[in-house]
Amino acid sequence: MGRFDVDGLPLGIIGPAQFDPRHSIEPIKRQLLRCRGNYGQSSERWGLRLAKAHLLQLGYKVLEQNVRMRGGEIDLVAKDGDTVVIVEVRTKSTLRFGTPEESITPSKLARLGRLGQFYVQARKLEEVAWRIDVVAVEMESNGKLRRIEVLKNVGG
Repeated sequence: MGRFDVDGLPLGIIGPAQFDPRHSIEPIKRQLLRCRGNYGQSSERWGLRLAKAHLLQLGYKVLEQNVRMRGGEIDLVAKDGDTVVIVEVRTKSTLRFGTPEESITPSKLARLGRLGQFYVQARKLEEVAWRIDVVAVEMESNGKLRRIEVLKNVGG
């Protein structure tokens, strides 16, 4: 039996050619609305699923999810054309302390840069272009999706 990600799909490259309708945003939004009472504790997981589906719809290929490396974890690793993309997913259900993208501090950005370097070295991808993207997910308190946006190349 192979390894599977949190959505029950085999780990590996998942792209538009293998796009599964279960991973479009609409079914995930319906699931969110059905389980409003459980939303709070798993908002990061919902945000990750929505981000993954959104990236697939934009034509990215998702390579890996929740990659643990020395110094932290990468939420998603994807490919956008020939570029490897280190994806940080930020989910917020209240804007009291700012938007999801505003929660990326300079130290977090530096850590993502180090994780990206570790990732490309570990996978022997030093010659491949890579960047850091942030997926900002805003949810309403009832679990309804308010906004999802990809901010490309936030690392410089």
